[in-house]
Amino acid sequence: QYKMINKKNDTYDILQSDNPDKDKFEDIVNRKCVTVFTNVLKDLEIINNLNQQDIKYMDKKNKDIFQKKLDDHLRYYNVPICLKYNFTLNIENNDFKSQINKITSYRHLHCQIKGKKKLVLFNRLQDKYLYKEGNTSKIDFWNQDLKQYPLITKSKYIEIMMSPGQIIYIPYGWWMCYENLNTEENVFVVCQSESFFS
Repeated sequence: QYKMINKKNDTYDILQSDNPDKDKFEDIVNRKCVTVFTNVLKDLEIINNLNQQDIKYMDKKNKDIFQKKLDDHLRYYNVPICLKYNFTLNIENNDFKSQINKITSYRHLHCQIKGKKKLVLFNRLQDKYLYKEGNTSKIDFWNQDLKQYPLITKSKYIEIMMSPGQIIYIPYGWWMCYENLNTEENVFVVCQSESFFS
């Protein structure tokens, strides 16, 4: 169990699966490749009937209900023998661009609810080009200063476009930044879980 859970994969293979059952989901994730899962929210009626403004201006009681239903739905994707679980609902502006951060949880899932975004992913072998400071890079990927950080030009990365109803699995130890592309607020959930063996 320990060896299987802690194996690494630095290939830029990208897998995709359409709303798999739990066994297939676990089999795919255990390959440790970046994976996009589609149609994961199609059966969650509370999502289909809401727009960004509804979510943004929801009162506390309804927001708690909304988060609970999302949490119950997405708990399905937690790692088996789950020891710790974190679920974060995020609402951001359409022009938000994140910094480059390291994935530090064993299972990191990014679930797009409303809006679109572009993710940029670096595997663990790119550490030496990212001018890391702890679990963050000093580089502003979206406005690069090549005089100060010239090694970034040697890095290799992949870009993935995310649409509503998709979940992306990003392996432990990879680096990620993203930019929101929609014309209104961007709504997404980050699910992180740890196994007893991780």
